[in-house]
Amino acid sequence: SDRWDKIVRPHFKTIVDAFPAREVLDEMHSLGLITPSHRRDFLNPYLYHNDDARITRELLLNVLPRMGPQSFEKFCNWVSTSDRLRWIDKLLRPERYPHGETTCPSSGMHTHPAQETDMGHFVAIGVQPAGEGDRYDISHRPSSNILIINNERFYPTTGLSQRLGTAEDGRKLGETFQQLGCRCFHHSDLTGRQMKDEIHQYAIADHSDHDFTAVCILTHGTMGVHGGSGSVLHGSVLYGVDKGEVAFKDLVECFYGTTAKSLVGKPKLFFIQSCHGTLRDYPVPVHSSDPTTGGGNSIATGTDMAECFQGTPSIEADGQRTPTVPETADIFFAYSAFPGYEAYRHIQNGSYFVKHLVEVLQEEHHDRHLQDMMTTVKKKVADEVMGVRDGVSRVETKQMVWSWSTLTKQLFFKS
Repeated sequence: SDRWDKIVRPHFKTIVDAFPAREVLDEMHSLGLITPSHRRDFLNPYLYHNDDARITRELLLNVLPRMGPQSFEKFCNWVSTSDRLRWIDKLLRPERYPHGETTCPSSGMHTHPAQETDMGHFVAIGVQPAGEGDRYDISHRPSSNILIINNERFYPTTGLSQRLGTAEDGRKLGETFQQLGCRCFHHSDLTGRQMKDEIHQYAIADHSDHDFTAVCILTHGTMGVHGGSGSVLHGSVLYGVDKGEVAFKDLVECFYGTTAKSLVGKPKLFFIQSCHGTLRDYPVPVHSSDPTTGGGNSIATGTDMAECFQGTPSIEADGQRTPTVPETADIFFAYSAFPGYEAYRHIQNGSYFVKHLVEVLQEEHHDRHLQDMMTTVKKKVADEVMGVRDGVSRVETKQMVWSWSTLTKQLFFKS
């Protein structure tokens, strides 16, 4: 580790340019120095975007320095046998080369192993800059990657209906976030296992070049056997197309700061279109206002279910002198329905939640921050009156969007 700091880091950028990342990665896999799953992570487009420089950065900063003595020797012995790669061994084991000075082939860069140097901008992973004052920094382009999982066609054996109209929701979300300067990744009809894998890979990806991230999930769900007003996070469940369960608690924990290190200090947003249970929210007369009517006969109900959050998260102060944040900080959720209740979706036009969410984001993101806009979204959805078939009769119902946040600053989007 000490040798790494003194030799490799001062010339890191030049080494990255000359490092044959794919070749080294394949050989490390062949030598048993990394596992098959670890190799798949390196080739994950969310993590490294097929960028050799990013792969090299991870190998040099996190993998090679942490090898045990035997694995380190095995790696160095391999590179020492290649004329083209021997310069790597000279950097890592300079005592084997009597002249001390080594040369990186692509640039003629010289290194001196014994020289003490300033670490410069290389810092340990910690709290990332998150903008000045009370606003998050939104300056990169693209400002974020957006993961959109849209389950429409469920296996017949599950007993869950097809989610007609959800394709329109996915299209609207993609177009809206692209207008906000984001890059969207769409996935359709995933099983429960595939949803878990996709979300995990996305969470541990390198988001260093982005200012925030968002996950949109459109699917069926339920509150689960542990559901209830006091345990929403632990009881909420999302379904894959095979009815495989994805616990919302596990999804959220993938994005905690201890796991998603490149997202520390950055907003992590979740937008869930799904029922939050099986209860119906019936209209209650309000004498001071006249709710806008809406809806019609073509309403899908009850088979969209989702998930929630558990009360208020425990956030403890950190007594260390180094600036830190709670691992649960900077998270925002918006659920299409209040815990325990159904959410509704028009079979042609899509869901009411997504409809008003994208409208407000498109029209008001220049002047208002996210939580302020969500108040308007809640009002617009609450003003709708949905017509739901209940046997042979038509029943009017309502829907209340529910959100929860540990954001510590205001989030303004830029288009």
